[in-house]
Amino acid sequence: MGIMYLALREEMRFRRLAELEQERSAMLAVISHRLRTPLTSLKWYTEILQETGKLTKEQMEMVKNIERGSAESNSLLNRFLEVSRRTSGTISQTPSIVNAREAIQTTIDSLGGRIKEKNIVLTFIKSDREKESPLVYIDPHILQDILDAIISNAVSYTPDRGWIDINIIEQREHMVVKVLDTGVGISKSEQARIFLRFFRGAQAKLISPQGNGLGLFLAKRLIEEANGSMWFESEEGKGSTFFVKIPKAR
Repeated sequence: MGIMYLALREEMRFRRLAELEQERSAMLAVISHRLRTPLTSLKWYTEILQETGKLTKEQMEMVKNIERGSAESNSLLNRFLEVSRRTSGTISQTPSIVNAREAIQTTIDSLGGRIKEKNIVLTFIKSDREKESPLVYIDPHILQDILDAIISNAVSYTPDRGWIDINIIEQREHMVVKVLDTGVGISKSEQARIFLRFFRGAQAKLISPQGNGLGLFLAKRLIEEANGSMWFESEEGKGSTFFVKIPKAR
């Protein structure tokens, strides 16, 4: 009798969890729809205003500020939804063999404009053995998300004319991507919280007030789900070094 009761109670608990997950998904869908509609309208109207050719220089700058604000809000909404899906397990990973060098270069190329604007010297030391392509076993989209988070942070928090070194370190069963920057660094008091959801360091807030504190949280969760790991070393005022350990293809 006791075993049957426990089994019934466990089944009821699972059913309730499933119901709560359905309610949460439905709520996210409603929130997404309600927020996307005005954001899309803002984007549309700002484009129309810019195309009229009748705005003064000051008015055009105001419209561009509105456009940037709506784009940032849309990006934040997408990030919230992505984190929600990832943490609820509704998105599965599909690992495959990926050329790590090409993935890193893709991220660097996507940040080329910001790197040039800040006059940052970025060095990509591609491999200990240049003739070999470092192959890893991971979902390519997941890898790109992780690299984007780490490298874009290095670019964001490195001052003008600073430098960033990206290095591939090959181990027996893993490959480590090492991203070193001469940015603002992370204070000792903040380092234990750097991978927490929504957490942003004091210096990071000053440099980039529009950040959301989700990039590193999500990147660490994703790499751990892919049987890898992430850690960092940092000193306030002297920069940071982030490490991403990824399983190698066999």
